[in-house]
Amino acid sequence: MASNVSVYVVSAICGNMWQESGINSGVWENLQVGTWTDLNKGFGLGQWTNTGGDTHGRLYKLNEWLTQNGYSDDSFYGQLDYIEVENVWYRRGEAFKYGDLQGFLTSQSTDLTDLTHAWNIGWEGIHDASWNARVQYANDVLQYIQVNYDPTQTYTPVINNSYLSTYDRFNNAMCMYDYWNGGTPSPDPPTPSKKKGMPLFMYLNPFL
Repeated sequence: MASNVSVYVVSAICGNMWQESGINSGVWENLQVGTWTDLNKGFGLGQWTNTGGDTHGRLYKLNEWLTQNGYSDDSFYGQLDYIEVENVWYRRGEAFKYGDLQGFLTSQSTDLTDLTHAWNIGWEGIHDASWNARVQYANDVLQYIQVNYDPTQTYTPVINNSYLSTYDRFNNAMCMYDYWNGGTPSPDPPTPSKKKGMPLFMYLNPFL
């Protein structure tokens, strides 16, 4: 998958994901757990959502691909890989100059504001009141990675259905940068197996 993605591109993506999910691959919109066919309910790093009445839209397809490829639903690295598999890029506005998703991921631009806006328009397809906040988050992430990144370390993402702390968000941004620049990711959590019900005799005699 993606490799040698610049710190500016990663920071632009993280600035947007900071606003969307807190850079958390396990979080549901408003922390309300939903199903993969729900409409207008986001999940994961990019808050993938089924929209326009399509119950088998972007959220459904995310889960389908993760499941088929042996990832847990909340897999941080599985979701990063899926970004390229999904290959979404709305070529308009600030996103137009990058041509497609790969053109953005391989960009050598250092214009962080432009990159952040391009991801917001090109991948998420929106432009809302958080426009400027996303750029500030991107700048914060850029500074943090430039000061703290150590390629000899192994970074482990924090994943759960909660609002992550600032420290954990920076940690997850570091995980993304490390992964997209050849780092070895921590083991992906296994897909949970279905729990078996209790044997019938346990219901019949609870004291056994």
